[in-house]
Amino acid sequence: MEWKILPFLSKNPAIAATAKKPPKFYPADDIKKSFVNKHKSNPTKFRLMISNLQSKLRRSRRRKKEEGKRKIFA
Repeated sequence: MEWKILPFLSKNPAIAATAKKPPKFYPADDIKKSFVNKHKSNPTKFRLMISNLQSKLRRSRRRKKEEGKRKIFA
C-alpha cells in the first residue's frame, strides 16, 4: 500500500502544480457581449405656472395601478 501526499500538504511545488484541475468550461470567443444601455434619463420637467398644492393628473403607462390618479406637487 502506497501513501499519497495531498498537494496542499506537500512541500514540493511540483506536486502542488500538477494537482490543478482544468476548467470545466471554456469561454466563448465568438459570442458578442450584450449591448449596454448608457442612456441617462432626464429629470422630470414641471410647468412654471403650477401654484402651491395644485393637483395634476398623473398618467403613467408603466404602472397600471397609478394610471389617472391625482398627484400633488408642492
